[in-house]
Amino acid sequence: MDKNLTMISPGGYSTLIGRFGGCPESPDGRLLVYTRKYSLENDATGVWVCATDLTGHRKLYDARSGNHNSVQATFVDNDRIVFVDGAGGVSSICVLNLRTGDVEQKIAGRAGHRARRGKFPFCLGGAGAAVYWFDCYTGETEKLFDTASLAGAMVRAGFPNEPGLRTRTFSHLQLNPSADKIMMRIGDVLGCRDLKTGEFFFIPNKPVHQLWYDDNSYMAMDQPHDGERFFMEASRMNRYAVTGEIIEALGGIGNHMDGSPDRRYFTADTMFLGEAIRINLYQKGVLEPLAELDAHRFDKTAWEHKVHSNPTFSADGRRVYFNRPVSDEKTVAVFADISAYIQKKDGPQS
Repeated sequence: MDKNLTMISPGGYSTLIGRFGGCPESPDGRLLVYTRKYSLENDATGVWVCATDLTGHRKLYDARSGNHNSVQATFVDNDRIVFVDGAGGVSSICVLNLRTGDVEQKIAGRAGHRARRGKFPFCLGGAGAAVYWFDCYTGETEKLFDTASLAGAMVRAGFPNEPGLRTRTFSHLQLNPSADKIMMRIGDVLGCRDLKTGEFFFIPNKPVHQLWYDDNSYMAMDQPHDGERFFMEASRMNRYAVTGEIIEALGGIGNHMDGSPDRRYFTADTMFLGEAIRINLYQKGVLEPLAELDAHRFDKTAWEHKVHSNPTFSADGRRVYFNRPVSDEKTVAVFADISAYIQKKDGPQS
């Protein structure tokens, strides 16, 4: 492993951070949430927190989760985290108070990405499938829309009224920073609903691993595909309008991605079957990487154990966190300090 990478918690266990773009730091940059697993082949997962200087490690909770996005832990505010526990085969979204150690809220449902303005998105399937959010402080839930209204909007937008349209599943539910729009993946379509106006927007042949760029646009990867495989060299990071138009280029090759808080730098992995997995840093609008932060070929851990890199920026934009396999059976959560690369481009930092 590159000497410029720092492990969050070295030891006789694997460590993981959650989803791409799901900053593992508290908003004030003081604390860091991660998980520990003694085996990547079972779902016993400890949820841990420490200071961002990597002191004061303490266990918060015993959860059950896979490896792909771990427990998807992120911060609600400086004192609370939200994460998913799959104990008993039921996906429960938990809000835990770091000061008291208490689980203040526990809601069954398929979790979205992170809380915005205290609201966390989730969905429920089955009869009457719908998208909701809940208040992380009170636990109060509110239905945002149901599958029937979404299916009707898709038909009006020109999508075929095919069997199963009204029972499509949602994933990657994400609120924009102002929590007045919600994005979702609907099969091979990217959708959005304006919660103020009720209007739906759809992008067919969706760009992948999308995140909100700001309140009104996405950042995502365009990945050409011929029906059998993705073409890594042709992938590009773009900014998109909710209606699908490309607004501007953000960076070059990649898969899972994130943008710095000021949206001046971007990171992405080259997680494509048969390729070395690299973590690249881009300056906005430049297709060639500003730096390669890491590279490895532990394909078994990445693909069979489903340990995806999931790169994400720190709260101050000076670190890139990601999951880094170190053997066929072990992975560690690490960060690369990118201050030197930013200083070279932006000049001395005050």
